[in-house]
Amino acid sequence: MPIRSKKVLAAQLPSLSLVGAASAQGPPSADGDLPRVSNEKCRRWTIVGEPEVFFDFDPEAVRRMLRRVDARLIPLLFIIYLGCCVARVNIGNARIEMQSASFFGAEEYGWVLASIFFGYIFFEGPANILLQRVPPHQWLSLTTALWGLITLATGFAPDASTLTIARFFLGIAQGGVIPGIVCYLSLWYTREEQASRIAMILAATPLGNSVSGLIDLGVSSGLAGVGGLNGWSWNFILEGIFAILLSLCALLFLSRTPHHTNWLTPTDREILLARLEQDDEHRAFSMGAGENHFRDTVRDWKVWFYAAIAIMWGIPANGIALALPTVVLRMGVGVEVVQWMSAVPGIVATVISILIHISSNLFKERGLHVSFAGIMGVIGYLLLSIFWDQDSWNQYGGLIVAVTGVFSVLPTLISWVTVNIGGRIRRNIAMGIIFTASNIGGVVGAHLYQCEYFGDGFWVDADFQHPHIMSGVCMAVTVMLIVLFKALLVHENNRRERLSAEEYKREAAGHAHDDKHPSFRFTT
Repeated sequence: MPIRSKKVLAAQLPSLSLVGAASAQGPPSADGDLPRVSNEKCRRWTIVGEPEVFFDFDPEAVRRMLRRVDARLIPLLFIIYLGCCVARVNIGNARIEMQSASFFGAEEYGWVLASIFFGYIFFEGPANILLQRVPPHQWLSLTTALWGLITLATGFAPDASTLTIARFFLGIAQGGVIPGIVCYLSLWYTREEQASRIAMILAATPLGNSVSGLIDLGVSSGLAGVGGLNGWSWNFILEGIFAILLSLCALLFLSRTPHHTNWLTPTDREILLARLEQDDEHRAFSMGAGENHFRDTVRDWKVWFYAAIAIMWGIPANGIALALPTVVLRMGVGVEVVQWMSAVPGIVATVISILIHISSNLFKERGLHVSFAGIMGVIGYLLLSIFWDQDSWNQYGGLIVAVTGVFSVLPTLISWVTVNIGGRIRRNIAMGIIFTASNIGGVVGAHLYQCEYFGDGFWVDADFQHPHIMSGVCMAVTVMLIVLFKALLVHENNRRERLSAEEYKREAAGHAHDDKHPSFRFTT
């Protein structure tokens, strides 16, 4: 965490002068000018002889404002991301019906799964650049409508080739969702607050499997044959319609910026804007040209370390997410209970991932918490590798542990990125690189669980022991990288503590408000 001792002590210094003695003015102008505030909730201060502005906030007023913003934004963003996850993994639930109808073979299915990740890789980077031009709330509405339309059209795919192309364009459309959410949250929250909100939203990742399975359970049995379409077709169509409706909700309920709200009181708006003005994060946003932000980000060793972790994590995470119903069916359970059993691991993983992140916030620590989740994943895959041909309930227990461990890594890992990469533009670029890396892992993971289904429980090449072992190895490497990364951050913090005055001054030059400033302390 950065040291902000000067601002912490500002209200206690004797040489303070109060600025803006008039009563609080109305909402700020559209160009972002902040009105001077002087009431009992938020007081604006300057230090004599210093250009910096400091604020005193009433803690209860801040909490009330954050609750109001959270209630307005987070549920809708959570549902948008959850819908995105459902649309991404629903092919796994449709796989059983598709393969029993000889819609595609094992090799074709692997490329059907992988195609969406090529779309992500192709567009997630450019999305971060376009978001500097397009208002994030409009961006989220547009991308949600696009992936909804593509999901709807996928329901009419006549063959595997068309399905592969549709999945590729689905990846392009969804590639802008995470960058859009991250960019939008940065307009409303300080860096530390963004980390928690992003983590809570990403906790929906494993829940996507659960929701998709339950939808498929109802739709496939209830609408199969209606209009001459298969159950899996109706699954895609209804999910697409829901996403289109969701895009309209985003357009209507997500305000452009805090300046354009009619649901915040004037005092709440002033407190929100004052806190953002005071936050180093937002002052760093306006410093330096865009190309400098990009250059600094791609030269940052931390970004590539995060990316390496993301690649190794992406292999088992995407492999098990897309094959979960098939893995459950391979355990020997009946087709009629597969979707129910597929839903449980995702629900458990969502709860545990939230608890792990809450604990990481409480202790102000990330590395050990992410490592704990990763070790849980290793243990789960170890159990799956041992019991892969034994009692189905032993396998199922291992599956729950594996899914919980794998998906509990993501929220706390991304919040770790958020608190350690300073500056909104730099962090958006870093997020693009990191999520692109995880999607490269997804291309590999999509080919892990290969098998063909010929009905009546007869499987060809359904030895899942080797995919379980490979996934476990990837998670073990992920844990090792996390531990090493934590050690490097601790070392860097210690190095900065030992800087001489001359070294401190030299390193501080040109880095007034970002993580390269020697006063910044990384969260480890």
